Amino acid sequence: TGTLPHSRQLISFEALIAQVNSEQTPVPSQALRRMVKTGSTGSVHSARALREVAGDLDTIILTALQREPARRYIFPIRPSASDEVSRMVTVGTRIGWETYAAVYQDDAFGKDALSGLQAGTAREKSTVIATVPVNRAATEYSAAVATAVASKASVVMVFLPPVPATKFIRALKESNFTGSVATLSINGIPAVIKGIGDKSRGLALPRVLPRPNDKSNPLAADVMKVMKEGGNIEPTAGHFEAFVTACIVVEALKRMRGDKCAKRKTRQANRTCWCDVSNHCQHVVELALAFVMHALG
Repeated sequence: TGTLPHSRQLISFEALIAQVNSEQTPVPSQALRRMVKTGSTGSVHSARALREVAGDLDTIILTALQREPARRYIFPIRPSASDEVSRMVTVGTRIGWETYAAVYQDDAFGKDALSGLQAGTAREKSTVIATVPVNRAATEYSAAVATAVASKASVVMVFLPPVPATKFIRALKESNFTGSVATLSINGIPAVIKGIGDKSRGLALPRVLPRPNDKSNPLAADVMKVMKEGGNIEPTAGHFEAFVTACIVVEALKRMRGDKCAKRKTRQANRTCWCDVSNHCQHVVELALAFVMHALG
């Protein structure tokens, strides 16, 4: 586009930091489109530039400009929480959900899911009648439960990670809430269902991938075969996602410079590459690397 991602003014260092942390990086293709409309593209061949910048190049540039260093080198291949929730609203419309209450973790994760709910309800002409932020350090959820119950929403959407989601959903169910309760696919793990106990009946959970023990699905059959060879007979949804991740990584490495280069790079990663992640994610990373090595022989 011939311009910097952001315009800067002569302001104090503190104000500059605040500006960097709050502003959104403009999408290159959109910036170029605005320049074309105003006739300020100069010698740039506008039609060709728009074709080349839009799509993958947009993604590459925006990833390189991420504020958090780790995000500059990681391309998520799993649908975001906002995408998942937006699709849940589509299904909810078919089964009669008209009003929503959202209980979300008050951070980027929870707000991403909330944005998906807002986008989905706007599209489906349904209504979000209550939003309840929950501090990620919270250990008690009575106030959030009371607000959710008082909303009398058709469904309470729970955008919390597994441990707090387990506690909140159980407390909500014990309050004799009569509406529906839905949460994210990450909470479909056995630990959450077991933690909620008999109160988990009727809990709505999306599924990102087919059931990992579905023998009729070729990919699931591959997962079960690898897990059995490794001594773990029953694969979980997390194992399945790790397997798919590994397959994509392997294919990407193969396309870079051929199979030999892929083997070398993968073995180096297996020896030296570790991420600062939670225990669950670390397990997925370990499993993904194991699947990579298995797939490459």
